[in-house]
Amino acid sequence: MGETRLTHYFGKEKYEILAKLKGIDLEGVEYEPLYDFFSERSKNGCFKVIAAPFVTDSDGTGVVHCAPGFG
Repeated sequence: MGETRLTHYFGKEKYEILAKLKGIDLEGVEYEPLYDFFSERSKNGCFKVIAAPFVTDSDGTGVVHCAPGFG
């Protein structure tokens, strides 16, 4: 989650920031999908973080998940 969005979701509650990274630092990192329906596709390059200029922290969480195969 983008640091600038924390107070929007959590208000002034206390929370601990465990690490700070720039989005570009995550590019190429592989992740485990929430559902394992297509997990075998990870060997084909799926489930990796891709940086994109349209992702901002002006609303939402500052993180976007795109599933091109599902519109």
